[in-house]
Amino acid sequence: MCIEEQKLVDKFTEENRISDIKFMYTEGISPEKIAKGTKLTLEKVKKILEIE
Repeated sequence: MCIEEQKLVDKFTEENRISDIKFMYTEGISPEKIAKGTKLTLEKVKKILEIE
């Protein structure tokens, strides 16, 4: 896979991950549990949830 293809895959994966995190939050899962389950920092999860 060339570098440009990998960048597209990475962008797609990141966009899906963000929408998944937002969905989990709307279903009542706390940011702390989301961070633990996704292995992201709590700060990163909170930053994602602040956007939009």
